[in-house]
Amino acid sequence: MKYDEYKNDIKEVREDEKEALDAARDLDKEGREEKREAIKAGRDEKKAEIELAREGVKAAKEAEREIKKEDREEVREVRKDTRDEKKDDRKAEIDAAKAEKDAEVKLAKDDVKAAREAKKELKKEDREQFRDLKEAAKEKYEEVKEDMRGEMKEAREKAHEKIEELKDDLNKE
Repeated sequence: MKYDEYKNDIKEVREDEKEALDAARDLDKEGREEKREAIKAGRDEKKAEIELAREGVKAAKEAEREIKKEDREEVREVRKDTRDEKKDDRKAEIDAAKAEKDAEVKLAKDDVKAAREAKKELKKEDREQFRDLKEAAKEKYEEVKEDMRGEMKEAREKAHEKIEELKDDLNKE
């Protein structure tokens, strides 16, 4: 009779230990899920900011193309209008139109350069944020892991104490 109680108590202790291990695994799994979600959110945010920077670069390049196109048309018009005039006057007007075009192109290039710099800065900031998120997730994972180890150790100690008590009771009888 006592031996059956002893066996039943050992089964209960093992079941309790198994439940503690299952709970530890579940907490570990939740920690990993949170880490993945944080990393994914960081990546999505970074992609959105990079896309905005790309749009800025595209818009600046398109503006540069339009300016060049308009300038070519202006040069053609000046050439048409000045055919009958003296070559020196015509050349001066063409040079003035080219200088104006060059200034506008330079401004457009500066805009493209600024957009690229902004894009680089966003990428740099995103990398730093991603590292911070990754480090925080790792710290949370380590914290959960340590908690689980403590709980498992306590469950084992309780189980061993219970087994020892049962053995002592069995030996006394």
